[in-house]
Amino acid sequence: MAGDGVEVAAPRRAVGAAPGATGVDEHGVVLIISAVPTAPSAAVLAARLGGDVRLMASIAGVQTPLAAATIPLVLHWLT
Repeated sequence: MAGDGVEVAAPRRAVGAAPGATGVDEHGVVLIISAVPTAPSAAVLAARLGGDVRLMASIAGVQTPLAAATIPLVLHWLT
């Protein structure tokens, strides 16, 4: 239900459990969730729905190392 805080509560607990991430507010949680890479299963979904599998696999392949580098920086910046 919108506005009851349920949408933010679970990710906020998960982020709060990360080392050094204490004090991250809702905006920080949204920023971190936005930085998470596309799931590799998106390529399978693209194949089943007739999408561009090669492009989807390339996107996931580029996003994953970028996220590995940028998420720690974002967490450091937020705390």
